[in-house]
Amino acid sequence: MLDLQTFMLIIGVGNLSFAGLMASYARGPAAQPALRKWMWARILLGGWQVVSWANLTLDSAALAQLIALGWIAGMAMEMAAYCQFFGYANWRRPLYAATAGCMAVVAAAHAYGLSVPQLITIIATVVGLFAGAMGTILLWPRGGTPALQRIIGMNDAALAAAILFWVASGALAEGGQTTGGGLIQSAALIAGYMLMIVKGFGFLLLCKQEDDRKMLHLATVDCLTGLFNRHAFFEQAGALRLRPAGAARFSLLMLDLDHFKRINDRFGHATGDEALRLFARTVQGVLAGRGIMGRLGGEEFALALAGPLDEALEIAERLRAAVTAALLPTDGEPYMVTVSIGVAELQAGETLTAGLARADQALYEAKGAGRNRVVPFLPASPRIEADAARVRHAERDPVERATQARQQLCV
Repeated sequence: MLDLQTFMLIIGVGNLSFAGLMASYARGPAAQPALRKWMWARILLGGWQVVSWANLTLDSAALAQLIALGWIAGMAMEMAAYCQFFGYANWRRPLYAATAGCMAVVAAAHAYGLSVPQLITIIATVVGLFAGAMGTILLWPRGGTPALQRIIGMNDAALAAAILFWVASGALAEGGQTTGGGLIQSAALIAGYMLMIVKGFGFLLLCKQEDDRKMLHLATVDCLTGLFNRHAFFEQAGALRLRPAGAARFSLLMLDLDHFKRINDRFGHATGDEALRLFARTVQGVLAGRGIMGRLGGEEFALALAGPLDEALEIAERLRAAVTAALLPTDGEPYMVTVSIGVAELQAGETLTAGLARADQALYEAKGAGRNRVVPFLPASPRIEADAARVRHAERDPVERATQARQQLCV
């Protein structure tokens, strides 16, 4: 059967090994502060657990008190890592108060002359309560809780139950040996160790999952406006087109802020950046989650909508009016930003690139007609149709694309 002393050595070495694993993952300035805090908590707990293993032979009451205080500090640091990871505000005061209260209990137990096994029972109870609190944090209802987080939360709750069951199943005899129910207590210790393993790997996976989410955000979202970048726009618009709602009719809009260079030259690039952010916020407010919006570059944006041309034109007009009404703050009088919009309905079998080329031609018409207006792509316009046909042909013929590229380089 597994005795308590052997368990302390195993779990201490396990926590120190976890700390080494986390240290290798947390290297670099971009590592999450919560992961580093968790790593130091594992080091603190693992170190004191090894000391606990030694003290079960030494049977020093003074050292047992220091061990208890070290365990409490380690569990408090682990709880702090959870709070920091999930972005809880104002967690320090209640956590510090709870930690100080637990340490006061240990100091009082030592003052009353409790034995080493009795101190171990007290600290095991405290550890179980901390584990239960961490399980509550993970399982607390919140929108979009990932499955991994729920699994780790249930693991922490099970760990708390195993520790408290071990405490309740039989008091420790002198010297740290179990009395009666040895098989049950051994099973509880083994279950606690296995749950600790899952707990450590689980938090590491949570941090990796969050890092992956941030990397995906950086790879797909324009950092200035919060809209999709060019690559992500084409990917998301293609996915929208494949949905049943977007299969029948599909429209594309090209949007361009009017006289954007004038804003930069007159008010500075910081104001120009704010104009782009204002535009993005305004458009997102009007769309309310409908369609796929992306920044293609500079002051040029694209919007993909499931629906026919007439619906797209109506939405485009609402966007234009909303942008005009959203005045840009400057050092002097507020500046009225305007936008020109070209709209085209995607034809059967047509690629997004070809459809956007036609919408871009309509945008060119809107610019030429005085800006601050919405213009649909009309095939009846010979020049627009000819330009769009060249784009479609170039898209089908890679040789022609290469030839055009060489000609442009030679100009």
